[in-house]
Amino acid sequence: MNEEDGYRGNEMKKNNVLKEFLSSRRLKYGTSAIVIMALSVVVFIVLNLLVSLVPYQLDLTPEGLYSLSDQTKALLENIDKDVTIYGLFDETKVEGSNEIMAVMELLKNYEQNKHITIEYVDPAKNVGFLAEIDPEQLLNIGLRDFLVVSGESRRLIKYYDMFISLASENTDFGTRDVGSKAETAFTSAIYYVTKDSQPKIYTTEGHGEYSFSDGYITVGEFIETNGFEHASVDLAVAGRVPEDAAVVFIANPREDFTPDEIEMLRDYMDDGNSVFITLDSNDTSERYENLQKFLGDYNLAFGYDKIKEGDEDYHIVGNRYMISPALYGGTLINIPIKNVFSDILADNVRSVVKLRKSNQALATDPLLVTSEKALSESVYGDDDIQGAAYVSIAVTDNSNDSRIIAVGSADYIQDQRLFYYKQYEDSAIRFTLNCLKWLEGDEDEIFIETKNYFANFITVSAGQSKTVSILTIYVMPGLILLIGLAVYLRRRNL
Repeated sequence: MNEEDGYRGNEMKKNNVLKEFLSSRRLKYGTSAIVIMALSVVVFIVLNLLVSLVPYQLDLTPEGLYSLSDQTKALLENIDKDVTIYGLFDETKVEGSNEIMAVMELLKNYEQNKHITIEYVDPAKNVGFLAEIDPEQLLNIGLRDFLVVSGESRRLIKYYDMFISLASENTDFGTRDVGSKAETAFTSAIYYVTKDSQPKIYTTEGHGEYSFSDGYITVGEFIETNGFEHASVDLAVAGRVPEDAAVVFIANPREDFTPDEIEMLRDYMDDGNSVFITLDSNDTSERYENLQKFLGDYNLAFGYDKIKEGDEDYHIVGNRYMISPALYGGTLINIPIKNVFSDILADNVRSVVKLRKSNQALATDPLLVTSEKALSESVYGDDDIQGAAYVSIAVTDNSNDSRIIAVGSADYIQDQRLFYYKQYEDSAIRFTLNCLKWLEGDEDEIFIETKNYFANFITVSAGQSKTVSILTIYVMPGLILLIGLAVYLRRRNL
């Protein structure tokens, strides 16, 4: 064989090897795998680019921390005034882990409304802004606060008003945020600055009552963030109920009103106004004869009793005097809250009695009721009464459209009660706010709930922990190794 024949033979061998390789199953399946992998990477990259361009986000948090409630959406649909929300900080320097970032994300939902604009102003860089927006320095604006402005009306939202804080369990100093009140704050502020006027609630004073600055602070904050203003009045000093009072709130007086003060209340009611009164069973000798006469004008009276529950579903374990009266189902006033009302909790509860006077102008609506197993124990030695008792009743005088609601408990919305029994706060506030709105004449409930932060934990026993360890350390790696070996042996023979 000459050199040329040898060269041709080598070329033929190379060609045969190349043909065998190109026609081999290994190349066929290997190439397919590489092509599929490459296409998958390309598709993945393209999809991510496309998704990043889509202006849509899904709020997967349990309480919808980044979404607006139906109540807020309904309110925003009806506003016709321009509103600007100023964030008083440099938004470019906010870290992703900061709570204020969640607020900024929430505000993007508000900005979708054509009447609402969000602006961020750093007071350190724009010194003249605060002098322009609050020349008399009445608002006490601070860093990271928000200011909601519409025309000449403005409302400040302090940083700490947007979060629910509790004392830290790990230290004696400081607090930790456990929830968000941001939507409550912004929606109420928008409602406030776009409304022509705010209904005003006056708590009476001079008889040892609670007020929105003492005893009912939590309630005061909620009614303020839901469209009311509030103040207090001493009728003996003022000589009359203020003309701008939408509702007079008598919050558990320790002493009776004077006859002159009762006449002031009667004059006020004759003009078609409203009174809300709470009174618990305080085990004193005070019989409130003047207040009872005033209530008698509306066929109402407070019982001289203390309610003891016999139904376990209506009281907490171990204390039959700490009761949870039910929402009376047949009352139109209760309709806005009937689907979201769970339980309120009240101690020292007295009954509210519907008198049997004949007055066709009065329309009576029960609001709260005990179980049939309740016992109304007399505090003055009279006969006890077994059976269901009303804890709250509403009355409308159709002759002048005046309205009154009496509740036989001041305790159910008292600050200390709401603090120690937080789970009852929502229904207690809802019920009270719904009553106040009915009394004021605005029967459409606007109640923006606070939103809690949730941390979900899985608790496992020692045995379960051992099982998980075996699965993750031995079983799963072993299965992966066996699967890999099986694939290798199979492909080796291809």
